[in-house]
Amino acid sequence: MARASTSRNTKDVDAIRDDIEALKNQLGSLVKHLGSATAGRAEQLCGDLRDQGADAVRTQVRDLPITSMVLAFVAGTIAAHFMRSK
Repeated sequence: MARASTSRNTKDVDAIRDDIEALKNQLGSLVKHLGSATAGRAEQLCGDLRDQGADAVRTQVRDLPITSMVLAFVAGTIAAHFMRSK
């Protein structure tokens, strides 16, 4: 009777191991799928933000050309100062 119980327990443990292995494989596939979907969406969002930023700069330069030139000069001067100090 003890052997029958041990045999049954071994079968149950083996079945649980198989189930865990199947779940691990399914989880790996799910993570891979979600990762590729997320990467695609992130690339799309980056492209959208880049386009919006370019449009904002174009609008700024068109509406306030003198201010834009002054800002560019100041940014260049600051960058040159930091480049020289290193």
